[in-house]
Amino acid sequence: MFGTLRPGCGCNGTAGTYRSNFCGACHNLAEWGRGWSLATGFDFAFLHMLLVALEGAEVKTAPCTALPWRKLPVRSATAEGRQWLNAFYFLLMREKCRDDLQDGESFRGRLGLKLLSQRAALAEEVLSRSGFPLANLVNLNRRQAEAEGSPNPTLESLFQPTSDILGEAFPHLAILAGRPRSQVGLRQLGRGLGAAIYLKDALEDREKDLKRGRFNALLACRCSPELARAVISRELALARVGLAALEIATDKTTIESVIDQLEKSLRPTRNARPKRSRKSQRGVCELLLCCDLSVCCSGAECLTCFDGVACCDAAACCPADCCCHVCVCSDDRSKEAPVSQTVAPPKKRLHCPACGSELVDDFVGVCSIDECRRCRGMWLDKGELEALTSRPLPARFLKPHVPNAAPLRPEGTRPCPHCAEIMQVNRIKGVNVDVCPACQGIWLDQGELNKLL
Repeated sequence: MFGTLRPGCGCNGTAGTYRSNFCGACHNLAEWGRGWSLATGFDFAFLHMLLVALEGAEVKTAPCTALPWRKLPVRSATAEGRQWLNAFYFLLMREKCRDDLQDGESFRGRLGLKLLSQRAALAEEVLSRSGFPLANLVNLNRRQAEAEGSPNPTLESLFQPTSDILGEAFPHLAILAGRPRSQVGLRQLGRGLGAAIYLKDALEDREKDLKRGRFNALLACRCSPELARAVISRELALARVGLAALEIATDKTTIESVIDQLEKSLRPTRNARPKRSRKSQRGVCELLLCCDLSVCCSGAECLTCFDGVACCDAAACCPADCCCHVCVCSDDRSKEAPVSQTVAPPKKRLHCPACGSELVDDFVGVCSIDECRRCRGMWLDKGELEALTSRPLPARFLKPHVPNAAPLRPEGTRPCPHCAEIMQVNRIKGVNVDVCPACQGIWLDQGELNKLL
């Protein structure tokens, strides 16, 4: 998962919030040795951001770990939370080094394992003391190897180990923060992101693995890149369902921008920005939020003023407050977005638990149902099935079942569109349907309503 959860471009005012979280993550790792602050990455910053959002941590000013004379805005978790984050990240890095060894990257893998061995025992002790299922993390590579060695692997079986470990880690943040009600949403967020991260890595390495004769999930399942992108989009949509269920206010937009950026990275880039000279780079921390013109603006306005060297003046060409005002490309540093600047969270959207598409509101008589226009499934709140079957229905609801071209999530793993609880498979009138154990809503795949009638 390393390097995958990158921040959004900051056009929506999230730049200052993300920067204070990244600096907080850097301070977090420095507690286990100042040199370890160099290992701060986007993924650790994302975990840190989730925890401080749940804890409601305030922004404080602290000296930079690399340049102590610089004062920076920092958000820090509680002492117990900081210890747990470090422990989980260290063991996750150890699993990554073991994976590098298996892939033939012997020098990098051995060097990483040697460095991490100094803190591995402490990390295992911290996680065991917290009640986290340590065995699942320690055996991550073994579980992945077993899945890859299966004679008939599927994309779901291959991304399951990564999906499971993040589906266990994210809810534990709610326990650390004293917010147990957030566990359901965090579990769905973790599972969706874990699946998307694994498949995106396989998608990016497909050609390289093909040339080197290495295992690749897409090649093993004979899955096309187009289908892989569709499955990743489905999993990210399901992750958004989990995020929408969280009761956090100030950071939800920033977290959602990271998910948006992950989905945007699946698209072909238009004009890649040339690398800057080392002279113009003032440090990694300031370059995190520099925009990418291929995803920053919705139209082609920026392409008219981008000269291939410097950022455009977004105030003149973009309708939104472009991220060029918050990165080092801008000459006017006074336009940097304040740390406290936030955007009101968007209205909650419902997503299809089967394919991840956004559900569309529709009325049948007095019943308001949520229909998926992609896989033709429908969501019914408690009591709506009885009301729906007591009146004439549109013909499209009564069509018999036909094979669906959209990749559908298996029954028994689908999240409720309302509360993100994993729905149970119940048998009603001889038909297997998905029922939410919490809100009692029902999900019907295309053709199931016709069978029930």
